[in-house]
Amino acid sequence: MEFDNSFEVPLPPGEAWKVLLDIERIAPCMPGAELSEVLS
Repeated sequence: MEFDNSFEVPLPPGEAWKVLLDIERIAPCMPGAELSEVLS
């Protein structure tokens, strides 16, 4: 998978990564993404 985009996030890097790694929270922001199952 390759992403090619840039944007600025008004948060410290550590806080931004917490959000980006929260798949349940970030999946709805990605066109076509769908979370079908949470395994743990």
